[in-house]
Amino acid sequence: NLMAAGGADVQVSSERWGADTGYETWSNSVFHAFRLGERSTVAALGRWSQLELDNPESALTLPSQAYTLGGFLNLSGYTRDVLAGNYLAQTNLIYYRRLNQQSLLPVDFPVYAGASLEAANVWNRSGDIDLNDLIYAGSVFLGVDSPLGPVYLGIGIGQNNQRALYLQIGQLFE
Repeated sequence: NLMAAGGADVQVSSERWGADTGYETWSNSVFHAFRLGERSTVAALGRWSQLELDNPESALTLPSQAYTLGGFLNLSGYTRDVLAGNYLAQTNLIYYRRLNQQSLLPVDFPVYAGASLEAANVWNRSGDIDLNDLIYAGSVFLGVDSPLGPVYLGIGIGQNNQRALYLQIGQLFE
């Protein structure tokens, strides 16, 4: 089994059209997952997003448009949305394995264990972008497919002794 997805999103705002600030946003993402045997899956995610202001001197960021990092599988060792900027680069490699066979109960609740390796960063100005500035993080987690949706319990570790504990309910990828 193989799952691949990608997407692109473009938004344009113009002062000529009555907006307070003119800008363009571009977001691109690619997700690819494949099975290794019956119970293991490897997934890779790549993402690039940018915000271009018509007048960069008017504001560094638009809070409703700035991109953020931090949180489970989004630089896992860091607090949710702790890093923000107008340019974002991210790549993740995730491995997970189903621990249990078919449930003995009438309803199957698959249990998974996994780990991630993550590299990402955000920048405020295009001239500041340097992939040598990527921040590295990772996680180990347990997950259950429950009637409420996927439930994950994980520990994230990032650079500079960053650590975080996560309880996530719901889909990981939009």
